[in-house]
Amino acid sequence: MAFAETLASLGETDNAIAVWKQVLEDHTYARARVQLGDLYLATKQSGLAAAQFREAISDDRHAPSYQHKRDRIWIWRAKRLLP
Repeated sequence: MAFAETLASLGETDNAIAVWKQVLEDHTYARARVQLGDLYLATKQSGLAAAQFREAISDDRHAPSYQHKRDRIWIWRAKRLLP
């Protein structure tokens, strides 16, 4: 995830999207979904962004309390950015 964040901060949006997709193939991190959604918004792909935000919010409903607490900032951000 740090690699994808670094690519995004360097402006390599396409490469960052590819890395986030790779991360999400095996894991369901809210942090990854929201940041991928942010990149989709930056590339004017609002439909794909909304899908990532909704997935993060949906996963959060079934998460254990410790994970819910850890991811709350990402879920808040997903709800705020949902078009």
